[in-house]
Amino acid sequence: MKLLSGFLSVAGLILFLSAHLLSYDIAEKRLAQPHFLPPDHIVFSIESHNALFLLTRSDGSLVRISAERGSGRYFSVSEEQHTIAFKEVTENEGIKRQRACIYSPFSRRRTFQSAWYPLCGNPSVSSDGSVAFSVDSTLIVYNDKGRRSIDIGSYSNLSPISHNGCHFVCNDKNDQLWVYGFDRYEKICITNGSVGFAYPSWSPDDSMILFASLSGELYIYFFGNDTVRHIGTGCHQRWVDNKHIIYVKQKIEHYMLVNSDIAIYDLAENKTTVFQTPGELETEPFLSESHLFYISLVDGGLHEAELGENNILSVRKLIAREQIPIHGEKKSRKQRANTILNIPYMHQLYDTRDEFHGGWACGPTSCVMAIQTYNMLSNWGTVCSGPYQHMSLFGRYISDIYTYNGITYDWMSYDPNSNPAYGAYGYICPGGAAVWANMEQYIVWHGVSSYMDVTPTWSEFLPEIDNGYPVVVSTQLTAAGHIILAKGYVENQHTLISNDPYGDKNLGYCNYFGSGAFYDWPGYNNGYENLNQVKV
Repeated sequence: MKLLSGFLSVAGLILFLSAHLLSYDIAEKRLAQPHFLPPDHIVFSIESHNALFLLTRSDGSLVRISAERGSGRYFSVSEEQHTIAFKEVTENEGIKRQRACIYSPFSRRRTFQSAWYPLCGNPSVSSDGSVAFSVDSTLIVYNDKGRRSIDIGSYSNLSPISHNGCHFVCNDKNDQLWVYGFDRYEKICITNGSVGFAYPSWSPDDSMILFASLSGELYIYFFGNDTVRHIGTGCHQRWVDNKHIIYVKQKIEHYMLVNSDIAIYDLAENKTTVFQTPGELETEPFLSESHLFYISLVDGGLHEAELGENNILSVRKLIAREQIPIHGEKKSRKQRANTILNIPYMHQLYDTRDEFHGGWACGPTSCVMAIQTYNMLSNWGTVCSGPYQHMSLFGRYISDIYTYNGITYDWMSYDPNSNPAYGAYGYICPGGAAVWANMEQYIVWHGVSSYMDVTPTWSEFLPEIDNGYPVVVSTQLTAAGHIILAKGYVENQHTLISNDPYGDKNLGYCNYFGSGAFYDWPGYNNGYENLNQVKV
């Protein structure tokens, strides 16, 4: 097994590891990704990103632009063209199809809609109205001069065109970012290959590109001198203007998300200002002139406010999550997988002893599933009461003392209810949170080789599965992070197949359907919940 820091591979297994676990104190149902479109519109989605809405502030009217899967993930807004660019994913006779769409808030209708394709990227719009999106490994641009295409070598879901329409940026199969020019078809790689990257976006004047590593480190590429500046750790980053970036800084303590604050980065001063807000957890901020919009992780609603010098002022809730209709939202259906391993499933709550609270046990549960790929542990049954009474054959290994290969797992740690626990949990989570070195050692002690890769990419993940090795993955499926076990993938489209110890997030956590849960890789949108980050 190997550990890829961010991934752990067992006997091959890869672990994308994290000490950040599930948080239960934030709103499970919330709005998402607000954009202000002058003079009076707000575009936003919901937590699943499977619907797209338009709110007019002056009269409070609400329009649902799309109810297709993926329509609310990675959509973009063009203020110059006053349009909204988004992608839809649907299914016909068991085959998924994708298309690019452009919507005008003024006319309340679609002004562009592509054909359905097996793979189609999220579209973007330049200042002159050019529409760009990928189809498989080709970037296509439509404008008043007609249609043109460029071969980019592999499928890239996010390939935003510059505002002036002269360049676009996309990622390759190794999660490296490339800038292409339309006129001379030149291309340059703006990342160094040290880690994987995603989420590129152009500055308003096209002189810079903001992007992030797969683990959540923020960077800016400067065209003028071909240099890259590291900003720091953050998420939900956006350009405010050519001199400022807005993003979110989060802090996790005692297995809970305790801070999620808006931050403004000043490029000229190379300085970040964090706006502290006790009692509130902001995410997905958007700043346009004097208008600040954000989603509250506490109540799930969309809020509008003003920024003071070091604080947030005049907060008011524009719309509550409960006001948004979800009728007709389409649930994901699993599609045919190219490669999927046969691994027994365990749920961190429902397949562990009733006396043990498994809320922090996603790491240990993933590790036990990994070693059971090789049938290392004998049956040790316990009757579990949830979600219905059943026998769990391996749940006691998570919390009870046992001996294997001469090592007794009698290390003790406390579960979320302050009850003492032993076994895999006691060793892997000495303070309640998973420790990556302990995860690796636990697997090795059970006769399975492992290693950690600190720079995981999609191209590194695929051969592990192809060779029959399960992969433990540290993700940002929840605000506080979550560890899952990967066991397969859908070829080309960057969809990972997992045993998720907390259930299938596509169906809404918590549930008992985590065996074979489909999740999209950071930066990709095939209608499934997104990993968002793969990290240490």
